[in-house]
Amino acid sequence: MMKILLFLVMLTSITLAGYVDYPQVVVVDSEHRAIEGANVWAVYQRDQLRGDIQTLPVMTDVDGHAELRVTNLEPYEQYIDYDYIVYVSYMGHENQKTITHKDVVSDPLVSFTLPSIHNVGVHVYDAFQGPLEAEVTVLDITRSCSEYGNVYFSLPTGSYDVSVYYNGYLEVVPIDVYDADVTTEVVLTSYKFNVTLVDDFGNLLDGEVQVADQLVQTVNGTASFDLIVSSDSIIYSTVNGVTKQQSINLAGDNTFIIVYDYSVPQFEDISFSINKGSWDVTVIVSDPGSYGSGIDSESVQFKYSLFRETREIKRDIILEKQSDKLYYASFVGEEDGTVIEYQVIVNDNEGNIVIEEGSLIIKTGATSDSKSDVEPDTDNNADEDNEGEIIFGLGMVEVILIVVGISALLIVGFIMINKMTKVNEN
Repeated sequence: MMKILLFLVMLTSITLAGYVDYPQVVVVDSEHRAIEGANVWAVYQRDQLRGDIQTLPVMTDVDGHAELRVTNLEPYEQYIDYDYIVYVSYMGHENQKTITHKDVVSDPLVSFTLPSIHNVGVHVYDAFQGPLEAEVTVLDITRSCSEYGNVYFSLPTGSYDVSVYYNGYLEVVPIDVYDADVTTEVVLTSYKFNVTLVDDFGNLLDGEVQVADQLVQTVNGTASFDLIVSSDSIIYSTVNGVTKQQSINLAGDNTFIIVYDYSVPQFEDISFSINKGSWDVTVIVSDPGSYGSGIDSESVQFKYSLFRETREIKRDIILEKQSDKLYYASFVGEEDGTVIEYQVIVNDNEGNIVIEEGSLIIKTGATSDSKSDVEPDTDNNADEDNEGEIIFGLGMVEVILIVVGISALLIVGFIMINKMTKVNEN
């Protein structure tokens, strides 16, 4: 029992030998205004064996205040170091003070005054002098404006970028700080504009439109805005789960139309013709609707395949745009009787696609420089005497049957002529 009591007495003496201080640090400028965001720390002796250590930095609050905790665990009174150093650092300015445990016990307040630190005010308002509660950032310090649109920073002499953020809009203004306090005014311009959603035929659509941080549901197809945003902004619109974005310039216009094109392009004509040594394809196609997204110059494809001997050849060609609706391409000539399987593929600028498929047989006939236009139908009774004719709608099986039928007729005719010759000889 005596050993336990002795141990407790020794433990109490060890605990009581050291000390714990809570110095209250206040940092101000030369005009005794609080400096927020200053780093404060202390260097002190924890005990004789471990020597000096540093506390973690603490940042001063809006009142320029920070609290430190200094703990000395030296068990022997004769080795206790009652002095330690408190440091303050702010934007390149640093100061320090040596204080003692007795000083802190008597008065825990430790004040620092940083020279060459100036008060920088930022006043944010709209074009009608209305104050705005914006967020303002200088370096890595962000503060909110008061209800009067004011915010203040303590800054040393230098040049800075002041970032003002309001309702998703960011504006950056430069500011120079010399040897005096300075206030800068930031005016944010508001824009009134409308966004209308329509389909490719001009019918109004229900949806939602977002610009910056503001999301608005359309009423009769239109969303109205009164926003402080950049003159160059982006509209995000959503209709039936499909979202589109469009860049706008508010300096020159206040009405914007966003089109949702639901219609596929429409073929008006697909025709083929041949001349000496080549054959041509002409496609006339349009995108319907008064607000159609249109068809650009590289959106009409002609894919085809053919057989040469036992080898299949496939090709993919972009037709050349000749006019608003007409697209054209020319190909080298193929052998008489070549069967071509083809696809005409058209995409409009909204991504709607239409495909037309077909087949044709090239029949060159006699060589000629003339070009014969052939209508894209499936007439199998075309006149074989026409030069440069292309026969449409015949598959490989039909061609083989025709060839076999003609061959059979020739053989039967030859046999009948042979028999008649023998009869006459007899």
